[in-house]
Amino acid sequence: MSFICLPAIPSAVVKKEIPVSKLAAVDVWHWKDPEIQPRQKITLGQDTVFSYLSAWNLDNDSFFQLSHEDATNVQLTGNHKYAIVYNDKKYKKYSLRLVTIHKTSYFPSHWMTFFNPSEPVIRSKQEHLDVQDLEGLLRLHWQIGNITPFSRFYTRIDQTFLLWGLVTGGIFFTAQFFPISWSFQAILWSTVTLIGTAIMAVLTLFWVKVERVSWILYSWAILMIAGLVLTDCSIFAGWGFWLLHLCDLWLGLSAIGYFCTGFGLRSRTFIAIGLTHLFSIPLLTLMAPWQYLTTGIIMAGCLLLLSELQWDMRSPIENTLLSEEQKEFNRIQQQLRQITATANIPGD
Repeated sequence: MSFICLPAIPSAVVKKEIPVSKLAAVDVWHWKDPEIQPRQKITLGQDTVFSYLSAWNLDNDSFFQLSHEDATNVQLTGNHKYAIVYNDKKYKKYSLRLVTIHKTSYFPSHWMTFFNPSEPVIRSKQEHLDVQDLEGLLRLHWQIGNITPFSRFYTRIDQTFLLWGLVTGGIFFTAQFFPISWSFQAILWSTVTLIGTAIMAVLTLFWVKVERVSWILYSWAILMIAGLVLTDCSIFAGWGFWLLHLCDLWLGLSAIGYFCTGFGLRSRTFIAIGLTHLFSIPLLTLMAPWQYLTTGIIMAGCLLLLSELQWDMRSPIENTLLSEEQKEFNRIQQQLRQITATANIPGD
């Protein structure tokens, strides 16, 4: 038999405290958390007092937020009319956008906010085009050695302007300079106008659907057909009043079309061109011997101007016709256009 001596067991076991420095450190966080737990601890003090920069537009008493969770940094331009919003964290998805601080069309409350004041009325074309503008884009480049006499690009909308510029110029210049019978001209130019209207519909249909202004296309088609009916009736049915005022008729119809386009796109350019056509009507009495030439120069000149330059319009809108990739592409193109325009704006 063996005997083993054991120490007496105390009535109360005293728990020995372990130093905090020797405790196991475990951080638990959800995989969707924007910041990992150690990072949250480091930035706790900064995050507690952080606020998102916002802007208060005194012109129309409007308030909107500039920065947000994905892009917390804001850099104002020299004139404080624009802000570049971005993030600079390597482990976060890159985000960049440009905000127009003085832009008032976000909060339409009176007449001046109907148009987009941040867009110039007219300017040179921008290279960063949206999906609907790239569709059917025509590029013309003529180079002789190291010299480039001509290099242009034309969207389908520009091509439509060029088409109607050539048609209207041909109609009124022929009427002014060539002794061709009115009956033959009526048949010829009615046929050309109907063909031009059909081509216009094909070229612009996708664009107007994306921009949700299909009614503008229909309005122009109705105006063209109405003008043809009145013109042909004045020639073949002997409607003397309209026969004496054919130039007034087409300037007036074009003015209505430009007004519709201007209000549909919220464009000051088209409104101004509509007014140009309208105010040109009483001036024709001073140019009576050359009224067809004058009308042709005004109508064709404005169309060629629109095809060569960039006109203003309302801000881009979302449309279900475009895929998510196309929408994202348009958003990036819009940001690039704004950044390019802002880089050319001098500080106040």
